[in-house]
Amino acid sequence: MLKIILHTLWAHRRRNGWLLAELILVTVVSWAIFDPVIVSLYDRHLPLGYDAPRMALISFGQLPPEAPGYDWQANDSAGRMHTLESILQRVRQYPGVEAATPLLGYGYPGSPGSMNTSLPLPKDTLNTQWSVLEYVAGQTFFETYGFLPSKGRTLQELSNFRCGEYQYIMTEDLLQVGWGDTDPRGKSLPWITNGRDTTYIEIPGAIGPIKRKLDEKPRPFLIHNIAPAEVAASVVAGMKVALRLKEGVSMDHFLHDFHLWMLDNLKVGNLYANKVESYLSVLEDEVYANSTALFRRSLALAMFFLVNLCLGVAGTFWVQTRTRREEIGVFLSFGATPRRIRAMLLSEGAVLVTLAVAIGCFIYWNYVLFEGLAAGYTADRYVGLYWTDDFARHFTFISLWVYACLLAVTLIGVYIPARRISRIPPTEALRDE
Repeated sequence: MLKIILHTLWAHRRRNGWLLAELILVTVVSWAIFDPVIVSLYDRHLPLGYDAPRMALISFGQLPPEAPGYDWQANDSAGRMHTLESILQRVRQYPGVEAATPLLGYGYPGSPGSMNTSLPLPKDTLNTQWSVLEYVAGQTFFETYGFLPSKGRTLQELSNFRCGEYQYIMTEDLLQVGWGDTDPRGKSLPWITNGRDTTYIEIPGAIGPIKRKLDEKPRPFLIHNIAPAEVAASVVAGMKVALRLKEGVSMDHFLHDFHLWMLDNLKVGNLYANKVESYLSVLEDEVYANSTALFRRSLALAMFFLVNLCLGVAGTFWVQTRTRREEIGVFLSFGATPRRIRAMLLSEGAVLVTLAVAIGCFIYWNYVLFEGLAAGYTADRYVGLYWTDDFARHFTFISLWVYACLLAVTLIGVYIPARRISRIPPTEALRDE
């Protein structure tokens, strides 16, 4: 069978040469279009790493000094800490609320800004800038988010832990990058201070991987509590409180009732609650403002190309197969069965696609060696953590995807006319010969 297929392909080499050239071009274009879309879809469907569907976010404003009712005593450190504690106590006592934690600054998942620092890890030779999360010790930060616990300390223990100057909680993917495993216990880093003295950075605990944005893959994080002396200074306008609802509480009903309640009950000191929204809506709004339009255009282009791929390639093979009526009639007259005819035509199409995809992927491979593969919307890439970060796995997966698409389209374009002409009587197929 294979010998007959190769002989037939060679006998029609001029016609098949054009088909091969078309398939090679389609392979290269498919790579360029499908690669970024597949990577972005993959990143978007990776888990957040925390329980955002059960979380809400309260935003606060601050009275100006000239406003009626401004409390000057609430503006010192003690007054601000009292304001913070009073707000948290009232929120936690509200029906349906399981936990609440203050968010001061930009060091929390989904924040509009970001914080970064460099920390040399044993297996990281690039002195990479790592993202930083900050929390207020003793304020149920880890339980409120519902992060995935790692080995060692529990979420409650991590929330109550006060990191020293040389202590950092890490996400498991950062441990994987730095040490090759996800167990934080017993790990430390030498750190040179004052240019000569050496101390050690300790890792008191870890949590599972988390995403900063919905459309990004999880990124490694360093986690450190805000210094107690700086907490009071951060209790200002723009402060937020994240809360987590109890199991079974409706988010829509909660937001409606809580909004009415907070207008009267969350005015403490010089701070007042001015907005409450679901955490997921905050993440979705941020993505919509920055990358959704680009992603939708890329997705629409990919779908448009896929439809045209189906129509173009399938149509080409459909026409080519239908023009072989006389040739099929000869095979039938020599006793070939309809099933064998269909298998031969399908195999010819599969051989052409396989050869074209191999050549097309080789051409694109030479291109991406210099330009790189699609990385999604995450600026940082960490080799080996996800298949999209590993060149070999990434290239293999997308190549197989392109091959599967082209093969399916080609076989459909061949099978339908082949099924029809393989069933006609030989005399009818040969009457125009």
